[in-house]
Amino acid sequence: MSPEAIVFRRDVAADYSKAMDKEWIITNGLGGYASSTIIGANTRGYHGLLVASLPPSLRRLLLLSKLEEEIILDGKRHALSVNKYPNTIYPNGNKYLVEFRLNPSPSYIYQIDGVTLEKTIVMPFGRNTSIISYKLDAPRSVELQVRPLVNCRGFHSRTRENSGLAFSQYPIPGGVRLESNAEAQSLYLRSSCGEYEPSKTWYRNMVYDLEAERGLVDQEDHFSPGFFKATLKDRDFLSVVASADASGASNEAVLEAAEMNNSASPGGDHLRDWLIRSSDQFTVKLPDETSTIVAGYHWFGEWGRDAAIALPGLLLTTGRFEEAKAVIRRYLNNTRNGLAPVYFDEGSRPHYASIDTSLWFIYSTYKYFEYTSDLPFIREVYPKLREIVEWHRRGTDYSRIVEDFLLEAKSGEYSLTWMDARIDGTPATPRVGKCVEVNALWYNALRSVEELSRRLGEASEPYAELGLKVQSSFNDVFWYGGGGYLYDCVDDEGGDDSVRPNQIFSLSLPFPVLRRERWGSVFKNVERHLLTPYGLRSLSPRDPRYHGMCSGGTGGRDLAYHNGTVWAWLAGPFISAYVKLGWSPSSVMIRHILQAFDRHLSEAGLGNVSEIFDGDTPHHPRGCIAQAWSTGELLRVISEDLGGLKEVSTT
Repeated sequence: MSPEAIVFRRDVAADYSKAMDKEWIITNGLGGYASSTIIGANTRGYHGLLVASLPPSLRRLLLLSKLEEEIILDGKRHALSVNKYPNTIYPNGNKYLVEFRLNPSPSYIYQIDGVTLEKTIVMPFGRNTSIISYKLDAPRSVELQVRPLVNCRGFHSRTRENSGLAFSQYPIPGGVRLESNAEAQSLYLRSSCGEYEPSKTWYRNMVYDLEAERGLVDQEDHFSPGFFKATLKDRDFLSVVASADASGASNEAVLEAAEMNNSASPGGDHLRDWLIRSSDQFTVKLPDETSTIVAGYHWFGEWGRDAAIALPGLLLTTGRFEEAKAVIRRYLNNTRNGLAPVYFDEGSRPHYASIDTSLWFIYSTYKYFEYTSDLPFIREVYPKLREIVEWHRRGTDYSRIVEDFLLEAKSGEYSLTWMDARIDGTPATPRVGKCVEVNALWYNALRSVEELSRRLGEASEPYAELGLKVQSSFNDVFWYGGGGYLYDCVDDEGGDDSVRPNQIFSLSLPFPVLRRERWGSVFKNVERHLLTPYGLRSLSPRDPRYHGMCSGGTGGRDLAYHNGTVWAWLAGPFISAYVKLGWSPSSVMIRHILQAFDRHLSEAGLGNVSEIFDGDTPHHPRGCIAQAWSTGELLRVISEDLGGLKEVSTT
């Protein structure tokens, strides 16, 4: 059975202010997507009914922004669309919207004078194609006009009429092929019935409220080449197919593929089922058929650290072992001097400025082995794992081993850990010297390779010996006795006693580096200062550098990003640490966290978990509306630590 539907009715739909930030997204397995709000108003520049993902690697173009629909009844026009323009909302078709339903594709139900029209959007898996279907339930015939608003730009950009963008139109059966002078990319538009009429016009100054909130360019123009029109009778269907290629706009095959994209997930628990559904969105096939993980929607691409952290939950708990192997291969096969790529750009070029990504991939590879016992695959990647450790022992481009056997960053000039925000080229959260989670990962990597070496019959003693030295130094160097917790970083000037969540990894990873007698003290400190219903704050509210809201322009958001903002993915290591301490997974604390995330499924990116939340109550969701490691870590702990929710109810 599919996840239980997420439904909104007139009480929310009629109020633009309530509906503008309730967003949906569906994806095509290629990195492309369709996304808008529950009233069909595009409130981000990233919204669109067809954002295609094209070669060489996740090059995403907005091709179809939206459709403007009108129903003509007894000579009177009723516009169903909703758009925001400077100082006005027009048209306000949400007054006809009686229900929005995500089940799991988005559907809008409109009612006008006894006429009911249901609009549904689907994306066929593996195609840069969107299908928007209309079903009429009416006692009389009506005319439906559908006007596409098109674009042809990178999804980070914005278009203006005077920018020089122009389109050429070429008739095709059932519609039109559009070619822009901006990109070597066509857009095919077809309808299942009726006819297409060319009628060029520009829609100017469309306002994106959510971009305005982020201090970004918040207005755009869209071109409309013409419109489709058809007379529909009771129970008639009209489908508009938008595709980046001619074959993708064919009829029967596309509709079949669309149905496959609505495949069911296991039923039984609302939160888990929607997380499983959400997990499908992040694993994508690149043009060379390689699998990878998209870090988040709408704007993130391939980020290595995110992929390694998200992989156990997204792919291992859901049994997608072949895809897990493909992702691990992609990153390990692209290592350079012991470093796995921290990200790939749109040209599929790897970038390496990180000191922890490789260590996270040893973690995810070891987790793969825990789930599968697949020694042949471990034997295949083992040389890369050993190479990573050896390079870290000798020193990588960005880190070195010092006399206490701990890893330290060579320079504070770069943002080398997951707290990587920068303002005008300078780290917003400077972390220099030895970082606590990096060294917890270093110890975990040594113990993981030690265990895998033993399983393969390879020499494991060097890893065991170095691991013991790292563990001893770690507990001496990072322990802050005055506070009963761990320094966040240690350099020649001493320890940074900021209360941050990074110390939780000293006990949450498969091989905890922290002495057992200190687990409870560290955990309680994290809980007391950092815990919220949506994960852990990135800095204690008692710290003078704390920022409780991640809002406003880019500079303000970057400053707050790792200085108080809550990160949903950190709920994962927190729950793992809690369970390792022997405490009950059915406790009030765990139940409270799960209930909060269950409610959140209907608050921002519907059916998804956001990237971040404000540190201050009421912890407003921010950032990406669907984040891979947020979803992955919740799925991982539900499977590994909470018994698949069989014993932990969220109701």
